[in-house]
Amino acid sequence: DSFKFTWEKSLDVDDTLLTYKLSLFSYIADTVDTNFYIENDTTKMLDLQTLNFPNEALFYWTVEVADTEYVTLSDTNAFTMASPILITDAVDDSLHAKLKKGVDYELPLVLSNSTGFLDAYWHFDSIPGYITVDSSSILTRNLNDTLTLLINSDSLALHMNRDSLLLIYETHEYSVDSILLYLNLDVTSPGELTLAIIQNMAFNNYYEFICNDSVTMIDSMQFFLDQVQVSVQKSDSFTYIAKADNLPAGNHEISIETYSYAGKDTLTRSMAIVLGKKNSNWAGSSVDGIISVKGEAKVLSADKPILIIDSTAFHPIYKNFASYMIGSPGQKFDKEIMLKMRFPNAGQALYHVDAEGHEMEIPSVYRDGTIMAWTDKMGLFKSGEQTIIVAEKTALGNNYPNPFNPITRVPFDLGFFDGPQRVQCIIYNIRGQEVYKLMDNYLQVGHYEFTWPGMNNYGQNVSSGVYFARIISAKGYIKTEKMVLIR
Repeated sequence: DSFKFTWEKSLDVDDTLLTYKLSLFSYIADTVDTNFYIENDTTKMLDLQTLNFPNEALFYWTVEVADTEYVTLSDTNAFTMASPILITDAVDDSLHAKLKKGVDYELPLVLSNSTGFLDAYWHFDSIPGYITVDSSSILTRNLNDTLTLLINSDSLALHMNRDSLLLIYETHEYSVDSILLYLNLDVTSPGELTLAIIQNMAFNNYYEFICNDSVTMIDSMQFFLDQVQVSVQKSDSFTYIAKADNLPAGNHEISIETYSYAGKDTLTRSMAIVLGKKNSNWAGSSVDGIISVKGEAKVLSADKPILIIDSTAFHPIYKNFASYMIGSPGQKFDKEIMLKMRFPNAGQALYHVDAEGHEMEIPSVYRDGTIMAWTDKMGLFKSGEQTIIVAEKTALGNNYPNPFNPITRVPFDLGFFDGPQRVQCIIYNIRGQEVYKLMDNYLQVGHYEFTWPGMNNYGQNVSSGVYFARIISAKGYIKTEKMVLIR
């Protein structure tokens, strides 16, 4: 390989013949042949092998120009053949950094190539998966080139993480060396805080807010309800509890400020309280308006506040089960309320979820971007695939078979928009006398089939003839179907 020295041409107005002398000097290599004379040229190629330069030496090279009268000018520069090096904040090849969980960290690596005499090709032989870099290799020609690595702290465990980063460089395609950089990454967190909002089952005007720091990194906490600070009690090393009572109906905002070694962090949540009334109709919705409830008079035995929260404010054991919580799990309304959930696609129904995560489909209908269902249950609700088809209108169908002997079936749909109610179905003879009471019960919306075995209310077979099945509902639906018994 050769080393090419280049300089600018000098100008002499009196003498066009100029002689250049290239001189090389090193304080630790003064035996090097340093004098080279060049006439009227501004370049000089030197064979590196014949010069036998020490690799780590710093050389000074001077160009002196003289005319025929030996009037001279000179300029001096420096160069080295030292290997490229990596410049970091590392101490003894170990880099120590404190990272905050959830915040990406940029690690700059300065690849130094001395004065740029030798091209250096850097590449990674080993790189941890949580580190990303723009390029797997870099060509360094300049004195210092900076390569930035991005560390994803979310991929690291809390506390100390130890790893290594292996960089390999090549110069002139034959010199290969490597640098092993040890990483000591201390990952901290302001705390992985969860909040559970609980309505007291016995005293419905009382609420508990349970804050849990699962990684026990919080040093202190401040709790605000509707911008008013509420006292917090620490029940153990990772649980904090705030309490409130007699909150008015409407939306409420919760803000929790935590302080730790990693700094300040804030968690915000919201909840809605709907006032259910005993003697009048009432309604309300979640803070985001996605789920809503509507009750008629007498669905509650007394006026009662009803809590509505989304899954961000569930107790952790419920988080994977459902989307919303209404009231207290395990409790019921005295009668069914109308439950609605906005949803973009048809073919979905509402599901009630118990404390063990078991899902039960509620007969539902879909109209105008909303799933609707009747339920007397409080607790956890979600959407899911619809498998139960519900008629929208109440209807009494034709019995089958007809004529029959001795058994016939009477189909009946209690329509969704008529709602759950008491329904009576009675068989009459041609004289209008009651023969058999098929059913007299409070029914949920849905499809039913009543079976008449051709008997009267005393268990005796009735004679052949014409009979009538009559349906009467509490909300005024009345219809009669004619049947013929042939024995």
